Amino acid sequence: DDVYPPLAQLALTRRVTRSATGAPPRWSIAKRLVERARQLIHFWKPRKEDYLFVIDPGRGLSGAAPAPKKLSLIVEVLKKTYPCRILIASEPACAEAAQALSREVARWDPCEIPHDKFEETIAILSQSNLLVSGNSTLFHCAWVLGTPTIGLFGQHDPETFVPPPAGP
Repeated sequence: DDVYPPLAQLALTRRVTRSATGAPPRWSIAKRLVERARQLIHFWKPRKEDYLFVIDPGRGLSGAAPAPKKLSLIVEVLKKTYPCRILIASEPACAEAAQALSREVARWDPCEIPHDKFEETIAILSQSNLLVSGNSTLFHCAWVLGTPTIGLFGQHDPETFVPPPAGP
């Protein structure tokens, strides 16, 4: 019960490492998964200057999910502000919410990178430029992977996760 949930769920990780400088831990993802993720991203986002932003509409660890209308507005702002592709992704248990948000933001042409398995989602997330999510497993995984994150925490989310300060 004392295991941090994302660590328990990510059997694909080979090791958790901490640098000699005391930087936050980072996961090492299997090379074959990273290479496959890069190939898929290149196919769905062929312009190198475009960013890949991942939006997670799934329920957070408190059981609450970000409001779909708010996520839709975030997608609109990102698309109008940055040259980017948007990928809607979530944990397998929240696939229905991801499909609903994909329909909601269809006018922004979200990319359809296949990620049926959780390990594929994590590999793609490791190669992404940003994750926008509630207090979900993907949010915590992204942070440990070193992927920039925007966390949407609500009144039901306990104050149990605060990333350590970056830098020396």
